Amino acid sequence: MKRRLVETGDGSHSLYVDELKEHYHSWNGALEESRHVYLGHGWEVVKTRFSPEAPLHVLEIGLGTGLNALLTLLAADREIYYTAIEAYPVTPEEAAVLNYPELIGEAGAREAFTDLHAAPLNSWHELRPGFHLYKHTGLIEDYTAENEFHLVYFDAFAPNKQPHLWENPIFANMHRAMQAGARLTTYCAKGAVRRSLQALGFQVTRQPGPPGKREMLVADRVAQTPPDEAPEATKPTQ
Repeated sequence: MKRRLVETGDGSHSLYVDELKEHYHSWNGALEESRHVYLGHGWEVVKTRFSPEAPLHVLEIGLGTGLNALLTLLAADREIYYTAIEAYPVTPEEAAVLNYPELIGEAGAREAFTDLHAAPLNSWHELRPGFHLYKHTGLIEDYTAENEFHLVYFDAFAPNKQPHLWENPIFANMHRAMQAGARLTTYCAKGAVRRSLQALGFQVTRQPGPPGKREMLVADRVAQTPPDEAPEATKPTQ
């Protein structure tokens, strides 16, 4: 997958995939989008729902540039097990020119970002004390887990680029992988995606979107198991 560096509206970098004609982040601002969608409506909410004495388990669908993982590491106030699924990992050389650590401005951010991308694939690695990272290189549709995660960052490419990642079977896997009280958060606000999540038993709400987007979705797992016969939702359209 050929990628090239681009600058987004808030001055932060992203990558552009010529094959898909798609950015890894919002064109209006990569850093602002990640902070708003995944930290603001994900991490900051979920950390109040579960005991700070127990580890939090985070699943990211689409590690991409590693921006969400870096922001979560820097915000962490407890032990975290962070699983990230990425079929086409960004190379350390590509990561070296991304400017997130400098824009974030926290001590140690660049070193942590470098170590994140240098971490081994398909095995647990303690990136920092209390922050455990597993970079899974398989396909999203092949990944399964059971009642494991407290938080899911659903950051796949847009539904009009990879529609199969936004349909019932994927979200059914997410529901099974999440604990009761867990949250899935995504930049997407399409009605078909919302209906698919609701059909599987999620409590779905629209939230104000990041710059350039009117809305986004959050989905909370409130039932122990999804319905036996979840109806097929309409496939997302462009």
